[in-house]
Amino acid sequence: MKIDLKITADDVVVHDKYAGVGYGFMTEGKAEAIKIVAENEGIFLDPVYTGSAMACLIDLCREGFFKKDDVIVFLHTGGSAALFPYKAPLKDYILGKPFSWIIPPWSPTRDHFGLQK
Repeated sequence: MKIDLKITADDVVVHDKYAGVGYGFMTEGKAEAIKIVAENEGIFLDPVYTGSAMACLIDLCREGFFKKDDVIVFLHTGGSAALFPYKAPLKDYILGKPFSWIIPPWSPTRDHFGLQK
């Protein structure tokens, strides 16, 4: 099957506010997205890439960004192994506690924010 489709730079919209303050940082939106998809679909998302993307998709749906007849395709690119290093803040979210950390302990940017490694 051949599809006559052209995608230009004007067709691409980047919603980067869902990544958090920095690469690999934990956010409540990511934790919520991971929990929702795991509970409802049995699919595990990582908190770095796919969790960020799903947090965006969930928020856009809640904001009414999409029309009722829109077709939405979400591409899960893997990364479930990244769940293990994030187990502490994910557990905190599930238990309704504040995150034990937002910036990963292994992140080189912790020094930038004045945090000790």
